[in-house]
Amino acid sequence: MDDNVFFFDLEWVLRLASHAAVTPSSGPCNEHPDGECPGSLLWVSDDTGVYLESNGLPAAEFGPGTSSLIYARGWEPGGEHQDPDSPFDGGFVSPYTCGRRPSPRPHC
Repeated sequence: MDDNVFFFDLEWVLRLASHAAVTPSSGPCNEHPDGECPGSLLWVSDDTGVYLESNGLPAAEFGPGTSSLIYARGWEPGGEHQDPDSPFDGGFVSPYTCGRRPSPRPHC
C-alpha cells in the first residue's frame, strides 16, 4: 500500500465533520494565524498516528468507549505504518473548515 494514501471510515468522518460544522464554538488550532480554526475538522499526525478530529466545542462524544479520534487505517497506535522514519509520524495539524464560514482553507 502507498504510504501517502490514507483511508478513513466514511461514516465516522461524516459524524466528525457534522460535529465541527454545528458546534457553537471551536478550540485552538496552531496552524491558523490567530490561533483559531472555527468549525474545523483537523487532520493530525502526531506520535500516536494519523487521524481526524473535530475542534468543535463542546467536544465530540460518541458514547462510552468510543473515541472521537478517527484514525487512518494502519495509522492507529500500534498500526502497521507506525515508523519513526515516516514523514507522517509526529508532524502536523491541518484544518479543514466545515460549514458556511468563508475561509481560504479547503472546505469539508
